[in-house]
Amino acid sequence: MKRGKIRPKLRALWRSVLGGLLLLASACDRPESEIVHLEPPPEPLEEVDLSPAPMEIDVAELVPIIDKSAKVTILGYHQFITTGKPGQMTIRVSKFREQMLALKEAGIAVIAL
Repeated sequence: MKRGKIRPKLRALWRSVLGGLLLLASACDRPESEIVHLEPPPEPLEEVDLSPAPMEIDVAELVPIIDKSAKVTILGYHQFITTGKPGQMTIRVSKFREQMLALKEAGIAVIAL
């Protein structure tokens, strides 16, 4: 290896070592009154099973709600363009944004497929 490539690595290592020593030195000058000594708990801790238990669901209540009078409109877009002339299967991105904004302002729910 060339000498020029080794020096920056040594400098970085030296800075890391100095930084670690400074951290150690700054933590060692605390008075004994500030150091917290943790005592073990007076009684042994009880082990608790934290795995979730399966939820009880009443199957009789799970009746699907079917509204046969509901209507759904499906909008199909084939290709989005930013330049060029729109055709039967293409739409400009700006026009698509206008349409989506109009649906949002009308309060119509949109589901992306």
